[in-house]
Amino acid sequence: MALNIQDGAEAGQHAIEPHILERKPFDPNKHLGNVWSFVEQISKRSGGSLDAGKIVGKDYLQEGESTISGEERLKRIKATPADIQLDAEDFLALYEEKDQLTLRWLYESQGITWLSFWGTILGSTLSDGNVLCVLCLYHSGDGSWFWGYGRVGDLDWVVGGLSAVLAS
Repeated sequence: MALNIQDGAEAGQHAIEPHILERKPFDPNKHLGNVWSFVEQISKRSGGSLDAGKIVGKDYLQEGESTISGEERLKRIKATPADIQLDAEDFLALYEEKDQLTLRWLYESQGITWLSFWGTILGSTLSDGNVLCVLCLYHSGDGSWFWGYGRVGDLDWVVGGLSAVLAS
């Protein structure tokens, strides 16, 4: 599994009912390094706010599937335009929220341990060539949250590897 994990907030904070978060501009060069760029913006949202209480996770698996390739997941996401995919601006708002209380609430109230943000597809010229990636947030066993990226092309997405979407 190709996943790059970065440090998260300290564990031990209690979750609160989520609230409206201001989305934050995301610059892949600033936040990830100069080998990153925007490839595709699936989410058509920009600026404004995120109603964190409407966040749900969706796995895009069909009956009998336990995994899905990144390419197939992306195809299914694009075939479901009614699903409002969270993107890099939402990712940054959640990750940088003081004490990550909304993420803690998602874990405690819905059991969510993983969210991927398919509203923004990023590209990187990492040491092993050009790769497509999505940003991810991962709950550790100690209660803290970490960020990373999941490769679209060579990662099997499993049950629990949820895409972050807004409930309608």
